Amino acid sequence: MTCEVVVLYFAKSSELTGVRSETIHVPSEITSQLLWEEILRFHPRCRTPESELQMFAMDESDNDPCDFIKITPDKLSTDEVSQLVVSPDCGAVSIFIGTTRNIFEGKKVACLEYEAYTPMAEMELKKILADIRQKWVSVKHIAVYHRLGLVPITEASVIIAISSPHRNDSLDAVKYCINTLKATVPIWKKEVYEEESYTWKENKECFWRKQDGL
Repeated sequence: MTCEVVVLYFAKSSELTGVRSETIHVPSEITSQLLWEEILRFHPRCRTPESELQMFAMDESDNDPCDFIKITPDKLSTDEVSQLVVSPDCGAVSIFIGTTRNIFEGKKVACLEYEAYTPMAEMELKKILADIRQKWVSVKHIAVYHRLGLVPITEASVIIAISSPHRNDSLDAVKYCINTLKATVPIWKKEVYEEESYTWKENKECFWRKQDGL
């Protein structure tokens, strides 16, 4: 038994498919993942790493806890990150967004620049997420996205989103996540000032800074 599904395409998906909408015939009982595979059968150009990640998070047949880690030079999207952790059995999604401010200690900041040793940074982030799951067992999905390269004023350098059935666990877990990230993850920040000077900054929480006695 089949049914008709009207699929609407917006923004990049519309460009990749070349249409704004279409009707496809699918089995009457179908999961979001199988529907996505059917769309890809007609429009293989839509298969990208980002789309695969999003559909994995949305899969109705597999709602197990998921961790999403991404270190990227691309501009971060709060909507994209928050949607990754939404779950029907969670009543709370807590989000932290770290942005570039325009002044530091009286100096006007033009932008920030981030550099990382990505394999080690990802390994440390996985440790943090594992710790969160031990400390707050009710946490469902966790997403940590960090931007590299130049980050202009007001734009996000890091976004953390965590879902849980009740707000206290996700709020506490988000706070722990950003504080531990700043202390242990090898990501370096350069502050670029308007007077054409700059300085590499270490977070005051960094464990290696404390070991050096700074």
